[in-house]
Amino acid sequence: MENAGIPVVEVMDIDGPSVAARVGISHVAAGRAMAEEILARGYRKIGYLGSSSLRDFRSQKRQQGFEDALKEAGLSLADKIFYAGPSGFGTGRAMTEDLLSRSPDLDFLYYNTDMNAAGGLLYLLEKGYDIPNQIGIAGFNSFAILDGLPLRIATMDSRRADIGREAAKIIAGRALSGADIGLSPEFLAGDTVRQRG
Repeated sequence: MENAGIPVVEVMDIDGPSVAARVGISHVAAGRAMAEEILARGYRKIGYLGSSSLRDFRSQKRQQGFEDALKEAGLSLADKIFYAGPSGFGTGRAMTEDLLSRSPDLDFLYYNTDMNAAGGLLYLLEKGYDIPNQIGIAGFNSFAILDGLPLRIATMDSRRADIGREAAKIIAGRALSGADIGLSPEFLAGDTVRQRG
């Protein structure tokens, strides 16, 4: 990519070294910010539901930032579960059922993506859980699908539209390297977390 002679922009992730220009968020910081939001709302028995794929680098970075922030608060994940294959409603439902069957006292579930969180939400509602008081949930990305669910899931907006606009500006300006634009992810509380204490 360095020798291509055309504008190249890496998007979505600014953690670690880059080859050319890049625009994105720190996924480590996004995971850390999510943990801080969850803890500020009084949740303490937290489960993580994520991908087992070693190629899902961004998800791994968010999990690391999340666990680092928990550790600094004197906590650790109460349980975690991983899936192989694609994310989706069915994956989220199955993981949620499996995790809660072995750790029924969890009071928060943090999903690596909104798609899995949506499946988890539907499972929890079907089983009669009191959300967000008995259990809270959050995902990642701020996908538009969240707008059509019975409750709007808390999420971290990865700023995809803003990233695309900034990347287009770099390409339109024909910058071949050097541009490094980091955006801040935004926490959106929705309906599935308690109010801050």
